[in-house]
Amino acid sequence: LEILSKIRHPHLVLLLGACPERGCLVYEYMDNGSLDDRLMLVNDTPPIPWFERFRIALEVASALVFLHKSKPRPIIHRDLKPGNILLNQNFVSKLGDVGLSTMVNQDDAASKITVLKKTSPVGTLCYIDPEYQRTGLISPKSDVYSLGVVILQLITAKPAIGITHIVEEAIGDDVEFMGLLDVKAGAWPISETRELAALGLRCTEMRRRDRPDLKDEIIPALERLRKVVDKYQNSLSRTPSGPPSHFICPLLKGVMNQPCLASDGYTYDREAIEDWLREKDTSPMLNLPLPNKNLLANYSLYSAIMEWKKSNKLYFEIEKLRAELKHVQEMYAMAQTETVDASEELTELNQRRFKESEKLVELKEKEEVAKDTASKDKERYEEVKELMMKEALHRREAEIKAERNAKEKDKLQASLVSPGIQYQHYSWEEIAAATSDFSEDLKIGVGAYGTVYKCNLHHTTGAVKVLHAGETQLSKQFDQELEILSKIRHPHLVLLLGACPERGCLVYEYMENGSLDDRLMLVNNTPPIPWLERFRIALEVASALVFLHKCKPRPIIHRDLKPGNILLDHNFVSKLGDVGLSTMVNQDDAASKLTVFKKTSPVGTLCYIDPEYQRTGIISPKSDVYSLGVVILQLITAKPAIAITHMVEEAIGDDAKFMGLLDVKAGSWPIGETRELAALGLWCTEMRRRDRPDLKDQFIPALERLRKVVDKAQNSITRTPSGPPSHFICPLLKVPVTNLPLPNKNLLANYTLYSAIMEWKSNKQ
Repeated sequence: LEILSKIRHPHLVLLLGACPERGCLVYEYMDNGSLDDRLMLVNDTPPIPWFERFRIALEVASALVFLHKSKPRPIIHRDLKPGNILLNQNFVSKLGDVGLSTMVNQDDAASKITVLKKTSPVGTLCYIDPEYQRTGLISPKSDVYSLGVVILQLITAKPAIGITHIVEEAIGDDVEFMGLLDVKAGAWPISETRELAALGLRCTEMRRRDRPDLKDEIIPALERLRKVVDKYQNSLSRTPSGPPSHFICPLLKGVMNQPCLASDGYTYDREAIEDWLREKDTSPMLNLPLPNKNLLANYSLYSAIMEWKKSNKLYFEIEKLRAELKHVQEMYAMAQTETVDASEELTELNQRRFKESEKLVELKEKEEVAKDTASKDKERYEEVKELMMKEALHRREAEIKAERNAKEKDKLQASLVSPGIQYQHYSWEEIAAATSDFSEDLKIGVGAYGTVYKCNLHHTTGAVKVLHAGETQLSKQFDQELEILSKIRHPHLVLLLGACPERGCLVYEYMENGSLDDRLMLVNNTPPIPWLERFRIALEVASALVFLHKCKPRPIIHRDLKPGNILLDHNFVSKLGDVGLSTMVNQDDAASKLTVFKKTSPVGTLCYIDPEYQRTGIISPKSDVYSLGVVILQLITAKPAIAITHMVEEAIGDDAKFMGLLDVKAGSWPIGETRELAALGLWCTEMRRRDRPDLKDQFIPALERLRKVVDKAQNSITRTPSGPPSHFICPLLKVPVTNLPLPNKNLLANYTLYSAIMEWKSNKQ
């Protein structure tokens, strides 16, 4: 309301009024709906011609320039997308939905404006500037990024996810590029369309400094391309357009003959408004008293209306002449064609008669030869037929054998990777009893996918996640999580104890200290995690990711790594959970090289999503590396994820600033090693994947070296003895297990665990 009540532009939706008491806004009606609906042909609407799309791109860009140059407070839209671009009856485009717009306090050149936002990023994923997502800094170049995605959608009519990657791959090849264009829009001019696509790609560069300036580069380029539109519009037969809405008198509801501007700011036909003012002294549109009844002739609008009327009249005359000319041309062409055809047929007939007489003699001679050849060919055919039947029989036998071997191989592989009993099956009754009929007192929390309860199943404390009912997408994530966790084991992955798939329940080991996110934010006044434990947690999470990325036969990419999905047991050992969004990749080559193209919208949590995945739709293990970098910076600072990379980048070179950024509740951080850990986190959050470290070969060795500082500090700091790890505890006796054998039972002594328990006991003493 604040923005639209103060500004007017031909390509911004007009605010007619409001009812602020009830939160109602009244806009002009846009007959043709949103650009998104028209590109997707919702309700079988006709497609937008290609030349109209060139014009729409220019109109949207001009509206953005107007917003960015507004005085005294420039405006950044922040949510530009086809769904927020509306079309009137003549397909003139107008920007709407400025609810997320930012009115910037600075009044310098719009291209230089930036303002730090400390809230979570807003807008629509796939259209959000990756640098804004990473740093929290908003800029006019953020709107430029969104405009680039819109331009590529105007050309292709494809969803936003991965569109930049698709166009980048095809733009250099004529065949591939033409195959990418929206054929429903008509015959695109290849050269100008490629230029428009290149402009869209420039707008979607990862870094703002590489994107073009809206006023000085984008607008001139679009203006030049618009000339192609005008050229083709003049050469194509089109029906006359209806009058623009500003030609219509709001009283007569028809085209104005003498447009005049009244003191209420609206334009009326002179005769209509004079008739109105003879009887009333209020505004016909606002119902408010008019300051005066003087009318100002709108000569520019009058000229425009006259020009429109002349153009429509001229159109019909040209169409009539064009039809007559076409008819004459067709008649002349038909007569000329018939004359030429008759002459050619006569010549051809004479030539044919002469040649046929010669061929008749030749054919009689060849007839005898052909009979002899046919006899020999028949004999050869029988021989070949017999050989082919034998070969087909051998091939079929080989295929049957190969198919049998493949099935045996798959069966063997499945038996190795997926044991027959993958998880403990619990009944719904058992789970209900273990949670006291899902008592509120046992509720741990509610997430996006389900509700988590503390439970006690067969003398074992666990956590059961119950899927929200009636969610098809969540059911898919449940199956994914069950499939992954039932096949793999790792010390830093949450252990799956069992499941009730019929009711969408997963039972995990119970993690006493909750999530890393809760502990960093000190939820329920829990004590802070010491800095040395945070070094260890970073290493544990990284080792779990390496394990997932190296899984055989199908590597796994987590895709939703964040502090809320890192859980802590009673000894603060960290374990990754919530793998419902994970991707099991079909390729089995080196995990660092894996990529798989996703055609659905990006998934995960904003601020932790790899900007390159958001831009291209390509998922990679390096996507998890980006998320890990954000987590490391949060371990150091205990600050929200939004803009954390920018804050650390600004402070890391200055000791005082950097120390002021650290979480003081974690203790006395060693400045050298902590700065090194922060630099490692920043390395992981580089915008481009190729600039991020390899998890196994670069990241883990660096963390292992830093871990020595933790061990050194642990030896010098007095600490209360920790409780035994959960896997040391006997589920029956509830005490650390021993190596005593049970009578009359064949058991296999766990010497590895026994040694670990003995070492723990000796250290405790």
